[in-house]
Amino acid sequence: MTRTRWVATVTDQHWLIAKIRTNGLKVKIEKAYSFDLKKAADSVVSESAQELKQFFKKNWISTRDFGLSFSCPGVITRIITVPVMKKRLLEVLFTEQVEQYFTLNVADYIIDYRVLNEVEEEGQKCYKVLLTAVPRDFWNAQMSVLQEAKLRPKVVDVQFECLSRLYARSDSSDYVILNLSGQRAEIVILEQGVFFLFSEVYFDSKELVRLIEDSKDSELSYDSTYLEGLENTFFPVMRNLEEFLTFFTSRHFGKNVDMIYITGEYAKLRDIDKVFRTNLELPTQIAYPKGLKLKFSKKVSQLNLNSSLLGGLIGLALRED
Repeated sequence: MTRTRWVATVTDQHWLIAKIRTNGLKVKIEKAYSFDLKKAADSVVSESAQELKQFFKKNWISTRDFGLSFSCPGVITRIITVPVMKKRLLEVLFTEQVEQYFTLNVADYIIDYRVLNEVEEEGQKCYKVLLTAVPRDFWNAQMSVLQEAKLRPKVVDVQFECLSRLYARSDSSDYVILNLSGQRAEIVILEQGVFFLFSEVYFDSKELVRLIEDSKDSELSYDSTYLEGLENTFFPVMRNLEEFLTFFTSRHFGKNVDMIYITGEYAKLRDIDKVFRTNLELPTQIAYPKGLKLKFSKKVSQLNLNSSLLGGLIGLALRED
């Protein structure tokens, strides 16, 4: 079934908006826009709201029938199992009794749930459920801007869930999705195409600015100094990822993941895949999942668009609701 929808992802103040047509994993980017909001004081949303409102109007983008996802810092996830029950009872459980699954103060978070799959434990049918907790302060700040701009997204999602949806649609093996953007790495591990783990790791992006400038020199880009700079910058990411992979193998009788997929803003850095492949000793690719057939309209193909940033948008466009 062919569907066309407007979708947007937000990372910090940066908006990436696209009109995407999908038919299974046949995807065409028909229109795309990149937009940066000016940073304003925390108590002032009017300026940002006005910018957004004018941008949507200028480009004839629907203010209601669009999907929106956030790359949200501070997200906490839990995977739990509960007995199979009706949707109405699940809603009650995860609204009125959700505090039993977290040690944090649930009043400080917006919590949503998603049923991952059905499993059997000790002869009883159970749901494996992903709980996602988004900091309430972050959520309220984003919603304030949207409301003042009179933007009413049809669906709201988080970036790592969109990436999970995209990769899970085409591959049922075990792998890591590593989204490198800004000063933060989002790490997602999928187990046979089903969500297993999410975490975020911060790194110092100041060194990357210098490396990116230096890498414009083709000779320097392969110099040991450049590779050492990449290793030092992403060391916190590799160290944490190694710990998560150790946890994964301990739960899978020594089996490791089959592949690491790198995406995001820094996926275009020269040899970034080589650095992770060498240090973690695992197959690593800068690629979208197998089976995805991605095309661009002529207007979009003429833009200086980093295609590695589109994974979240495509995953959002693949939502069934």
